[in-house]
Amino acid sequence: WLKELSLKSRIEEKILAQELTAIKVKTSASSGPEETERTEVVKPSRTDLVCQKLLSLILAKPEFLPSVIPNRGYFPTNWQKFLDNPSLLPPLLDLLSTYEFSDFDEAMLKKELQELIKQLKLEFLKNQGRRLQEEIKSAQKNNDKNLLENTLRKFQAISQEINNLQNNK
Repeated sequence: WLKELSLKSRIEEKILAQELTAIKVKTSASSGPEETERTEVVKPSRTDLVCQKLLSLILAKPEFLPSVIPNRGYFPTNWQKFLDNPSLLPPLLDLLSTYEFSDFDEAMLKKELQELIKQLKLEFLKNQGRRLQEEIKSAQKNNDKNLLENTLRKFQAISQEINNLQNNK
């Protein structure tokens, strides 16, 4: 079945086997009451999900990479290395890209690319806005009128940019 999956997904059987061994299945050896382990699952941020999907799209259509490079500054630093070298991406992402974009035609792929870039910019700007809100609170607390005025101006500019992006659907 692994060989069939490899043929259908066009991913090497060796890579699929590695991913399969990475999956840990919990087995219970005791017949007594089960103890539930509390493991905290860290949910990826929206920015991480957008980056993952965008890079997945680049794996499906490598010719889209030049369109993404000018937006490099919107990527968190931990994702920027994949723009330089997409081969560093986990093989599972390649599998996801094959699955997720298999039914898309060229026009749909281009539209998806533009929407993902827009979402990445929005998340970047929203994060900057949250940071500026903290600076505004601090400036108000410290009664620093110059810092407050400058920070409010920056916040207003970011809010306007977010509004412009959201209205240009």
